[in-house]
Amino acid sequence: MTLLDIGSPSNRTTSAGRQAYLDTRKEASASGANLVEVNLVLQGQPMLDYSRENLPHWDYDVTVTRATQPVRHEIYTATLQKRLPRFRLPLAADDRDTVLDLQTAFTRCYAQGGFSSRIDYRREPAVPLGAENRSWLDALLVTQGLRTPAPAHEDVALAAYFIWERQGCPAGRDKEHWHQALAELRAGKGVERGTEGDAPRPRPKSEIASEVDISSAGALA
Repeated sequence: MTLLDIGSPSNRTTSAGRQAYLDTRKEASASGANLVEVNLVLQGQPMLDYSRENLPHWDYDVTVTRATQPVRHEIYTATLQKRLPRFRLPLAADDRDTVLDLQTAFTRCYAQGGFSSRIDYRREPAVPLGAENRSWLDALLVTQGLRTPAPAHEDVALAAYFIWERQGCPAGRDKEHWHQALAELRAGKGVERGTEGDAPRPRPKSEIASEVDISSAGALA
């Protein structure tokens, strides 16, 4: 018998979710089942605690734990920019493993669920992405026609400045305002000032970009 468990954000980000995961794993182990855990969640802490020293970086993973070797993990990994892995799915003790192609299964579910029309790809993802992955994702979505090219740097800087004004001129939130401005401009939303009555003196965009301390490189860090 094999239990296939797909991790959720709560498993990795909340104590209650992590405890639920550990309880499921303990129950599967006690019943003598093989355990296959699929992790496609970017945020939070890893669900299994083992040394990652000298191992390459990965974003997604499948961990196979066989009932006959409960302390040994078979790990199949992928990064955001690579296809999801194939992995060996154990069945009954006298059956040969089945090779499951996770990318093919994921693509089929995505198509049958109609997610292409339910996800607004103009918006920035809610999960944390590094500069390289953010840039790669942006280029991919533009190429596939799911997102328009990024607005001009000065337009984003001006929109970010107005967001900063609307929120009371807080300190230390430059990157957050930049990404919010980028998302709003891509969604076709107009830029509104945060003050009423007499508007402040218009200033050059270059001065605004300098004030919010955002550069093309720093915006994606």
